[in-house]
Amino acid sequence: MKVLCDGKYVVLDGGATWPTPMDGDADEDSLEWRLRYGKPDAVLRRRYHAASIVNAYRELITMPAAKRNKVIASLRRAIKPGDQHG
Repeated sequence: MKVLCDGKYVVLDGGATWPTPMDGDADEDSLEWRLRYGKPDAVLRRRYHAASIVNAYRELITMPAAKRNKVIASLRRAIKPGDQHG
């Protein structure tokens, strides 16, 4: 497993790349906050990351439970606080 873009994306062992919502340490620095309250030009820059999260959510809710559980477990390991991102 490899973490990319300061924790915004994770490449799982099978090669699939998944986005994470884990960007920013504070509420005011998170993707959600920036999309809701940020300046329009800043929102535009974050649109692709947000779209990838929406697509990942759709994929998770339609895949079989066993596969979904593996993906979620891998994502949780990757975004655990204090981990080194490579």
